[in-house]
Amino acid sequence: FPIYIALQLIPLPPGLLKILSPGRVNLVAALTPITHSSWAPVSVNPVATLHALFTILTYIVLFLALREVSWRLSQHIWLPAAPLIVIAVVEASIGMFQVLAGWPTAPATGTYANHDHFASLIGMALPFAALYPVAIFRRGKAEFSRSARSAILACSLCLAALLILAAISYSLSRMGFFVAVCSVLFIAALTVAPFLSQEI
Repeated sequence: FPIYIALQLIPLPPGLLKILSPGRVNLVAALTPITHSSWAPVSVNPVATLHALFTILTYIVLFLALREVSWRLSQHIWLPAAPLIVIAVVEASIGMFQVLAGWPTAPATGTYANHDHFASLIGMALPFAALYPVAIFRRGKAEFSRSARSAILACSLCLAALLILAAISYSLSRMGFFVAVCSVLFIAALTVAPFLSQEI
């Protein structure tokens, strides 16, 4: 995909450009008296295309970096999700303060201007905050009961998940709420399915 975007930035001769994008050739022909060049890239707005290329490359590098971190921290597989949960809890807290300060008309938006963006960000962290307590519990009931730290962490993450879900609800984002409900149902299915298979 990045190669496809980068190819649109390469200046091409008029003959090849006419095959790839006839409309672009007409635009270049109209601008030739000003630009004094018949060669042009396929992209009508090369600056915006370059920006999109660097954005995609940033996403790829971030994905590969998280993959590498997860691989190196295989004993602590949940650690890479911790920053996302912390950011979501902070954003959700700010959003709930906004709601309480402007009740009943103010929606939760956190540090975002758009309530949909706010709901989408914290909605990404909801599955991690909700599933990690389940992962702690599945390590073994004996270990769970012996470790106060594990119990406190599990309870804190349950509260974080509830706070995130409440902030999504008060953001008044219909799509954000729909995605949150779907993710909660998916989490519930993942949690219940192993117990049902054991009974069968």
